[in-house]
Amino acid sequence: MSVDNPSFVYGRRGRQRLSGSRLLLDGNTLSIEDLLEIAAYKIGATLPPLVLDLTPEAWRRVTRARKVVDNVLRDKKTVYGINTGFGNFATTVIDDKRHRTTAVQSDHVARRWRRRANVARAHTVADGVAHQYARQRSQWHSSGNTPPHDRRVQRQSGTAHSRARLCRSIWRFGTIGTFGMWPASLIGVGKMWDRETCSWIPAKDVLAKNNLEPIRLGAKEGLAMINGTQFITSIAAEAIGRIETLVRVADIVAAFTLEALQGTYRAFDPKIHAARPHSGQQLVARRVRALLHSADQPSGIAQGHKDCSRVQDSYTLRCIPQVHGVVIDTLKFVRGIIETEMNSATDNPAIFVEDDDDDDEDGQVRGEIISGGNFHGEYPAKALDYLAIAVHELSNISERRIERLLNPTLSALPAFLTPDGGLNSGFMIAHCTAAALVSENKTLW
Repeated sequence: MSVDNPSFVYGRRGRQRLSGSRLLLDGNTLSIEDLLEIAAYKIGATLPPLVLDLTPEAWRRVTRARKVVDNVLRDKKTVYGINTGFGNFATTVIDDKRHRTTAVQSDHVARRWRRRANVARAHTVADGVAHQYARQRSQWHSSGNTPPHDRRVQRQSGTAHSRARLCRSIWRFGTIGTFGMWPASLIGVGKMWDRETCSWIPAKDVLAKNNLEPIRLGAKEGLAMINGTQFITSIAAEAIGRIETLVRVADIVAAFTLEALQGTYRAFDPKIHAARPHSGQQLVARRVRALLHSADQPSGIAQGHKDCSRVQDSYTLRCIPQVHGVVIDTLKFVRGIIETEMNSATDNPAIFVEDDDDDDEDGQVRGEIISGGNFHGEYPAKALDYLAIAVHELSNISERRIERLLNPTLSALPAFLTPDGGLNSGFMIAHCTAAALVSENKTLW
């Protein structure tokens, strides 16, 4: 295996990576942070392409899985996804001469009819699909073609990425809809993003610019490339990265709102939250305490509440830890599902290769090919529905705090936070916009 730099460093979860512009995957330790780092690397115009590679052990597993597929072809067995069509054509046997490119091309043609779908131009999604596909190939449950073909995928991952159309109503099925367009570009069909012109141009032209030729696919290759939950999982990874930033910002803004409305920080006393010890709730309370009051930085509202007649604050202030906290705990749950999905084999059929010691005397690799349903996107789809509900709760309570800030009856502040009401509307329209967005968030689509 040729590499640009022979020195290795270890990533966040022990995943081996090269310290230069090449990155190694082992099929088991890819994290959301890794995926977002890859995307940031690709977006940076001044950064060189970050090229994917597999560890030697991963290459060995892919090669052995491929031998199991070759054995099926050699023995002229009929196995779904190897030498048959797929979907309603699962019982149609395809002869060896017609294997190449058929699966990807037919799926791509079907997708062209979805004209009303949006164009996906999110770098994280495009990069995530490519890198998760290669990660899946590094597991021994999915087969690839010979190393030279995979080298082309490896090089393409660092120089260009493909355009796909979104049809969100079928994302949860995993493979259907958008995913056929990404591998189509590898055979020269469709469009790719050109880094030089910053535009979408024919895939064959981008490949030629990077001294690449369209890949010639063999048995199992087309189906392996359009199978899986990589697309929806990549979208989920980007969403998690953004929302983890959002919840930290929400805690800071909530603390500032509490200060502006002269609320009490007593509701954030650690004894209250130890009595209901949800980790997210305790974390939010700790953050607010750290922002509002400490021995070095005492809060003015603490003194203001000594002789205050107010018994307690409104829900939107008093229940910040409880509402924000469950969003954090939901995010942790969803992160666990998505990172498991990122390191799972979602191809179908799955190839299970026996140990080297069990090889035949003539060196033939023994293995089993099992057709299942790991390609189905229900796990990431349901997790994202759950996450959408949590984010709505965060936006809902935030909008109610905005209303309190702008309402002079509740805040004792100028209406809409403008000293010149009437001539100026202050934050009136900003609040209307926030309320409209909260209503929009009430749906899962």
